[in-house]
Amino acid sequence: MGQGEYDIAAAVPEVYAKLGVSRLISAAGTKTRFGGSLMRPSTLEAMRQASTALVDVEELLLAAGRRIAELTRNEAACVCSGASAGLFLSCVACMASKPSGEAGSDGFDAIQASVKNEIVMQTHHRSPYETAIHLAGGLLRYVGQAEVDRDELASAITVRTAAVVYMAGPHSMPGALPLEDVLSVCHARGVPVVVDAAAHVPPLANLWKYTGLGADLVIFSGGKSIGGPQCTGFVVGRPELITLVMHSASPFQSPGRPMKVGKEEIVGLITALESYLSINEADEIRRCEEIIEFWRLGLSEAPGVVSTERHWGDAGKPFARLLVNFREDNEGTAPALAAALRSGRPRVEVLVEAENALILDPELLTAADAEFVLRRLCEVIASLL
Repeated sequence: MGQGEYDIAAAVPEVYAKLGVSRLISAAGTKTRFGGSLMRPSTLEAMRQASTALVDVEELLLAAGRRIAELTRNEAACVCSGASAGLFLSCVACMASKPSGEAGSDGFDAIQASVKNEIVMQTHHRSPYETAIHLAGGLLRYVGQAEVDRDELASAITVRTAAVVYMAGPHSMPGALPLEDVLSVCHARGVPVVVDAAAHVPPLANLWKYTGLGADLVIFSGGKSIGGPQCTGFVVGRPELITLVMHSASPFQSPGRPMKVGKEEIVGLITALESYLSINEADEIRRCEEIIEFWRLGLSEAPGVVSTERHWGDAGKPFARLLVNFREDNEGTAPALAAALRSGRPRVEVLVEAENALILDPELLTAADAEFVLRRLCEVIASLL
């Protein structure tokens, strides 16, 4: 893409080099295990400033919630220490029979005394993230097999139902009941609906889409595409539930006390969100499409590659990824190539879609990164195929 030779040495930050930790290039998207995303200079500067003074954290959380609600066109919001923490806190809030006291001291007692400790989820929406629900003390009840209908969901709701959790996007497999139907069934029975939309930005409109449909609480990650600190997320929704979410977490003596988010991260998240909302989505889509086309052309003559095609991401983002298909006669090609890419310096991480298919995600890559990924992939293909 015309960026010249990739400077590997310059690309390794000194703080990592001193620890003997290698840098990686993520052509696998904004994955938590790879550090999430990258923060903008404005976010880092805001965090530096926040580190120079002490504040009352409750006051800061309230102010941050008001600002995030304003930015995202919601009634109320609360910062949390990542989207999984947001799911935990949302379930705790829904299970609490009454708001916590001003100091949050009675939050745990409220949950213990509540008869509402069941969380309903469609079987189609099961994911590793449901461990946050178990951690909150919720008893999960699964509904549906091949398909779920309104009557089946309604019959799963009892006097012990605290909430229905809805996993947005790819987890909504064919046969799952659409969100609009879930909201209709639940609200007719006075049961709140919590939407986990952790990685569902972009598009920006998702920040207000789900609450606009009527969802009671919606959870987003701050450390993915938004570009905030990796240890941040936020919950938006109904003010009375958001109050419970906040009082269920640090700095209060509540179940979510261990899920602390610092003053620096709170300020960093707001700054990142403000910056992110100013991004031109059309320009970002065009940038990613250019990388996809660059990869596609570069792999067109690579040995063993039988096809490349645009592949939409699993979070419903408005830009494509590249699916690279290899010959079926070499079983295990994709895992072997991924391992070879991972063993280089800097490491390159890609997604293994199947035994003979890789996915390349352009979201986090500069033009120089994209060139390096293509060069390394062509090298390992030539050495293994």
